[in-house]
Amino acid sequence: MSIYRWASVLTASLLVTAVAATDPARAATGPTTLAVDGTVRVVVIDRFGDHAHADHLYSVETDDGAMIPVDLHGQAAANSRFRGELVVEGDVAADLRARGVMPRAGSTIREDTRAGRVAIASAEDESTPLRVAASSVTARAAAAAVPTEHRVYLAVMNGRGTLEESQEQIQAVVGSITDYWTAESGGLIASFPIVSTKTFTTSVAGSTEVSCGMATDPRFVWDEAARLFPGVPFAQSSRNHLVVAMADECSGSGVVGVAEIGTDLSSGGRMSLSLGSIAQQVGIHEMGHTFGLGHANVQRCAACAVDEYEDLFSPMGLAVTADFPLEPPALDTAFRRKLGVAGAAEVAQVSATNGPATRAVHVDPRGGLTGVRGVEIVDPLSGTRYHVEHRSGTARDAGTLYSYGANIGTGLVYRPGVTVTTAGTLDSITLLTPTPAAASFGVGQSFVSPSGSVRFLVAAAGGGGADLTVTFGPSAPAPPAPAPPAPAPPAPVPGRLAAKTPKITGTAKVGKTLKVKVGSWSPKPSFSYQWYAGGKKITSKGTKASLKLTARQKGKKITVRVTARKTGYTTVSKTSKATKKVARK
Repeated sequence: MSIYRWASVLTASLLVTAVAATDPARAATGPTTLAVDGTVRVVVIDRFGDHAHADHLYSVETDDGAMIPVDLHGQAAANSRFRGELVVEGDVAADLRARGVMPRAGSTIREDTRAGRVAIASAEDESTPLRVAASSVTARAAAAAVPTEHRVYLAVMNGRGTLEESQEQIQAVVGSITDYWTAESGGLIASFPIVSTKTFTTSVAGSTEVSCGMATDPRFVWDEAARLFPGVPFAQSSRNHLVVAMADECSGSGVVGVAEIGTDLSSGGRMSLSLGSIAQQVGIHEMGHTFGLGHANVQRCAACAVDEYEDLFSPMGLAVTADFPLEPPALDTAFRRKLGVAGAAEVAQVSATNGPATRAVHVDPRGGLTGVRGVEIVDPLSGTRYHVEHRSGTARDAGTLYSYGANIGTGLVYRPGVTVTTAGTLDSITLLTPTPAAASFGVGQSFVSPSGSVRFLVAAAGGGGADLTVTFGPSAPAPPAPAPPAPAPPAPVPGRLAAKTPKITGTAKVGKTLKVKVGSWSPKPSFSYQWYAGGKKITSKGTKASLKLTARQKGKKITVRVTARKTGYTTVSKTSKATKKVARK
């Protein structure tokens, strides 16, 4: 249990307790407070752009379900148990005075009194957080995880910006998000269907320039969207997920996604994402928050500040645009450990007490499905746990940003190699880099902990994994470096195809045949095709340049995704506009 107090009100609060009985005039100088029991709830507002950063909004949810914004300044974990006193001032105090129930200065209002009910109702309507006079916060114990179904209720915001995606395309994006977390859950998410999709026009103030109501307090938009699904609870214990999808323009102030922070893979909750080219990345990131994950950050040197979001080996890092299709990376070892889905066979634990001072350790690619895909190394002096992975750019990590050897303009180059992360604040992780310009360790490079008592050398690395030499001890000597490999010739920069959006020709009617026109591409590539009905793949005869419609597609809109490939050029995929709903024969 941790105790938090604000210095500005601590003295007055203590004076109320110590002298109220003997000196009423002196007691009256202290603040009036509202005693509250409840649960700490946290909403994270993710702002991606030139000055990427996150805002965290704190509330205390009372046991009766009221949500009171509070000023906790990041000093309490989400979903902790809260007991404390909030300072009654501003509009809340004015409401109490207007109703004639404002007690004398220095009093404490209980929740179950008339004044308490008025104060809570007033505070709940305020977007200005109440100051905390004194509080005790107790972390919530982790619940036993069991395989279960999660459900998505999708609310599409209309009337703010232009929705360029059809409902089927939006459902396909959300489906790819739930597919990712189902795969990463280790079987704890048994299924993750989209149960219902509704469209709404928000009445909440907030133009596209200020993120359509998401930039300051998203509760009001979420409450409005939740009313589209009467009787459906979105409490964390419900395993129901309210997903609000907005036009790309709603990221006008940089807010691309917002989410309530949950506890683990048993959590439901509410989240929002802006559509567009990075919608899948943003959605995976925000849903990670609903499962209790923080951000993936970077520290480039021991004395350097931590750069938020810049660990792009993780889905909890920044979402970025690219001229080539991007796939999300496999979830980090540290986050998988937090979620309880990384078993003993997946993560090897290495410490000074469980083996010789110097030992060889093999780690398989993090993107694989078998083998030791993470190593946890414990510093014998500081107790710090370092999670080491080999990011090979293969299997589940194929097509990720780092697999291309990318630089997003931060001066940090992301390429395949060995990565090291440690725990940060607010359930985040921090990537530790070998140099301020390189995000991963290559062959012949060594990591040294700040205490100097643990080191490892990357002895070898390739598509099959990486070999490490780990050494423990006070001021542990660096393991001998192998002879440096011959420098590889620079990889050719892939060319870019001049692409056209494909068009579907033909009549959308059962029994008719649709064809795709790919248009003119330069230079001319080879094409492959995938047809979709209602956003779902057509698996039977759906991979040709034409599609004969059957009764299975009746009532659904048809799209086709054309993928162009040419040696020496980046592979490009383009999706057509949807047809009208397929009519009966």
